[in-house]
Amino acid sequence: MNRMITTSPKTSAKDTTMLPGVLPNPSPRLLDQVRDRIRVLHYSMRTEATYPKWIKRFILISVKATQNGLD
Repeated sequence: MNRMITTSPKTSAKDTTMLPGVLPNPSPRLLDQVRDRIRVLHYSMRTEATYPKWIKRFILISVKATQNGLD
């Protein structure tokens, strides 16, 4: 017996932009973009894991330096 499963448009993930109060995400976050780009360039999995960590550390250090007036 074949049963088709259908969902209403209100519960579909594609239609979340039509729900009131839900805004679409216009662009992926920086670290997600880095991971995507590394994957496209076929870097190793360890590099894919390490680069975002380096970037995150750099950003945190930069913010602390700016707050302490070490600029």
